[in-house]
Formats: sequence, structure tokens, C-alpha cells
Amino acid sequence: MQIELAMFNSTVKTSALDAAIVVEALENGTANKIMHRKINKLLLANQIFDRVFEQQVNAYNATSFFRPLHLKSKQRGDELEKLCLDNGIRIFHSDRFLVGPRPDNSFLRVSLSAVEEINDLTTALKRLKSIIL
Repeated sequence: MQIELAMFNSTVKTSALDAAIVVEALENGTANKIMHRKINKLLLANQIFDRVFEQQVNAYNATSFFRPLHLKSKQRGDELEKLCLDNGIRIFHSDRFLVGPRPDNSFLRVSLSAVEEINDLTTALKRLKSIIL
């Protein structure tokens, strides 16, 4: 019960300092600038994904944080995740999201926002492509 109460108390109350910072950022336009920088970075990241994986055809939002990378391989998800991690890339296989039997079509969930520099994304996606294809 004490752990439950501690978790409740730590997640329910927003600190006055946090609230003041958010209000100031909204009022002075900082939040809007941050949002537009993030949107522009996501637009570019999705364009890079499309260039590296040109054969991937799927509907997506141009500002998606994640993209599915459809696989032809029947390799187990945990094996593919380990292979990628051993090569410096953390991915999540669709097996992680299953609630029933494994379907014939599997995919990787690729984050486009996990890198600090956009050039690092290009390098990582090209490395990922060389690993899985």
C-alpha cells in the first residue's frame, strides 16, 4: 500500500516549477519554436527513411516517429533484434506486439527520432538495411 501511495503522489502532482516553465514557454513562443523544429526534423527523417528503403510501400504520416519496415525473412524476432543490437542498432520486431499466433507478415518498428543528429539516422538506416537484406 505504501508503494502504491508513493507512486500515486509522485505522478499526480505537477510541480509548481514545471508548470511555471511550461506556461512561460507557451507564452513567449519557445514551445512553438521547439514544436516546429521537431516537426521539421521528423519530416526530414521520414524522407531519409523513404530514400534508404525505397521499396517499402506503406501509408504513414509524414511526421511519424516510427515506421514499419516489412520483412521477407522468417527469422525469429528475438534473433533479429539481437543481430541488430550486436551491430549497434536497437530495433523492435513485430513479434513483441503479438497477442495471438504469429502472422506471415512481420516487420520491424524503426524509430526515426532516437538519434541526436539527422546524419546519424542516415548511417544507422543504411547499416540496418545491410544487416537485414
